Parts: sequence; structure tokens; C-alpha cells
Amino acid sequence: GRKTRVLRIFIYGILALIPVLGAFLPKSGFKYFCMGFGNLWLGFFMFYSSFVVIVTVLILLFSKVRKDKEWQALGHALNVAFVLAVVISAYGLIHAQDPRIVNYEINIDKETTNIKDLKVALIADLHLSVNSNVKLTRKMVEKVNSVDPDLIVIAGDIFTSNYQGLRHPEKYSEELSKLKAKYGVYAVGGNHDVD
Repeated sequence: GRKTRVLRIFIYGILALIPVLGAFLPKSGFKYFCMGFGNLWLGFFMFYSSFVVIVTVLILLFSKVRKDKEWQALGHALNVAFVLAVVISAYGLIHAQDPRIVNYEINIDKETTNIKDLKVALIADLHLSVNSNVKLTRKMVEKVNSVDPDLIVIAGDIFTSNYQGLRHPEKYSEELSKLKAKYGVYAVGGNHDVD
């Protein structure tokens, strides 16, 4: 109905405003709250909007929707898309709590004097931000150290645009400083490492 549409538009408008507040407010606890909530909302919204398009097209293609029932069909599409986006987002949040090590063997056709094998640990896209968790960073460091790498490379996007948004940045620094490798730990900035 019309009231439901107006309510949805109002709610979406408020939700769309939160990431904007997170981007433009002066540094404060409220700014970082908006940033954290905005990150989760934008991730959810990407899935949601994609599913709205897909489900709407499927409903219109594979069902006979009368002209006077088009809004009802769109309402069903919004509901189905919402459920799918919630499930995918929840899966992503749960999956992100379990960092995994993936092994690759690469042969390089070059001669070296003393090194026959080199175990390199590559860490990329940590995206430490207002949504980060020190315990998860500790878990990742422990997993990387458990493979006893010869060399560790952190390949960019260590932060997500705002170092100041980290709660207790010294704790992240302490955990990351525990990364150990025979030939050292090297890092390069990424496109998100801007602040």
C-alpha cells in the first residue's frame, strides 16, 4: 500500500544519510558509530539492491502479473530480496570471523645461490576500520605465524580510509608487531590506506 511505500522511502532515506554523516561529521564517537553502521548498511544494500532487480525481473518474466497487481509483485520482490540479502550478509559476517590459510606452490625458473625454497606469507586487504576486532587480528597473526614463513608481505589496504576510527589502535599495532618471519615483514599501502 501507499503508506508502506512512504515508510520504506523514509527508512531508506535515513539509512542512506548515515554513511554520509560518517563521512562528513567532525571526528567524534557519533561519527565513528555512523561509519561502522554505514559500512554494514552499504554492504547489505549492495546485495539487497541486486536481489531486488533480479527477483523483480524473474517475477515479471515468469508470472502473469496483472496491471493492477504490479505493486503487489514489487512488494513480494522487496521481501524476497530482503531475506536473501540478510542471509548472504549474515553468512559473510560469520565467514569473515574465520581467517584461513590457502597454500600455493609456485616454481620460479631462476637460479639462486643459497635458497632452494622460500615460504612467503601474503596478507592482503585487512581493511582495519571501525568494524574491526582485535581478537580477529590476533587470530590472523597466530595463523600466519603458525606456518613459520620465511617472509611476510602485507599487500595493501591495511586500513579502510580512516586510521583514527580504530578503537584502541595501539592494540592492533601490538598484535601486528607479533608477525614474525626469517627475512622480515614488508608492507605496501593500498588505495584505502589514505588517512
